[in-house]
Amino acid sequence: MTKSSLVSINIPTLNSERTIERCLRSVVQQSYKNIEVIIIDSYSSDNTVAIAKRYGAKVVYERKLPRQRMKGIMESKGDYILLLDSDQELEPRAIEKCMKKSEEKGYDALILREKSVYNEKSRISKLLAYNMEIVQRDPDVYLGTALPRFFKASFLKKINSIPDDIGYFDHTFIYYEVLRLGAKVGYVNAIVYHHEIDSVTRFVRKFYKYYGLCLIPAMKDNRKLTIGRSLPKRIYFSKEVVSRPQIFLGLLFLHTLKTLAALAGVLAYMVKSLVP
Repeated sequence: MTKSSLVSINIPTLNSERTIERCLRSVVQQSYKNIEVIIIDSYSSDNTVAIAKRYGAKVVYERKLPRQRMKGIMESKGDYILLLDSDQELEPRAIEKCMKKSEEKGYDALILREKSVYNEKSRISKLLAYNMEIVQRDPDVYLGTALPRFFKASFLKKINSIPDDIGYFDHTFIYYEVLRLGAKVGYVNAIVYHHEIDSVTRFVRKFYKYYGLCLIPAMKDNRKLTIGRSLPKRIYFSKEVVSRPQIFLGLLFLHTLKTLAALAGVLAYMVKSLVP
């Protein structure tokens, strides 16, 4: 492993004070130390930026999630880039494992193992955790859910742009572009912990804003990719899931809730587009 290789960690934020400190603490505690942290903030009105600066992160500003992703990539000086979210945290050796796998096996992009941290008292949180556990096994760019997070910077910097208004689909579009460029993609047994939403209201609000309002613009840019990523995951209908009726029905309920929130967002987008 080349100890001199710099890894840039990109984290988009928007009023993320509830989660960003936990995320940054996991970053600075990494066994691999040659890193830079770039916070791409969407003009937060809370203490997000102050917390980020306290951890020595470089803070830049950009609105809209896809633009935040691209801004972070362009600002990165590293040989490798890790795309992280503010509600996630890394196991202590995650970057070390990614570096070792990339440099020994020649991978251009790596899918990390994602595990949920959930509230035992919240049914929606537990359903999201099980959903995460099963769907990340499918790396198909159209129909799967697993997404690479660790990339050779040279591949990401070849992406000229992704659409501004695709919200929820930003990471999927990046994966698609990297595959088009011929990236060799692999798995690494390095864990990213994701803290699941434990409120139905927050869950619905998230899918309304980042999925429903962005669905039509995303379809205009890449219809096949957007539809494929929006359908119920094919693993929902696997023997493993169908043989457990409570889990199967729970996942269908989860997808129905997503769909209703998204439809509300689509309708709001259509109404807004009709208003001069």
